Amino acid sequence: MTAPHGFCFAFLTAAILALSSGTAQAQTARTGGVMREKLGHAQRLLEALTTSNRELLVHESTEMVRMRDMGLQERQSVRERQGYFRPQ
Repeated sequence: MTAPHGFCFAFLTAAILALSSGTAQAQTARTGGVMREKLGHAQRLLEALTTSNRELLVHESTEMVRMRDMGLQERQSVRERQGYFRPQ
């Protein structure tokens, strides 16, 4: 595997992980917007792969990882709040 292919593979893997990090809940208006944003990033990521646009590939991969990290932080925050309100 040459360096450019390895680079693409790493970012594609990160993008797939970012897309698959969601939970299986009913879609609300808020999550619908997030899913549309993820879809836009995924489409631009595939465009970058097919056109060998390295700058776009890096940008969209970074955005998808950022969105994944935001979701992880939000789920952790909800768990912490739920623990706070539990009767003892």
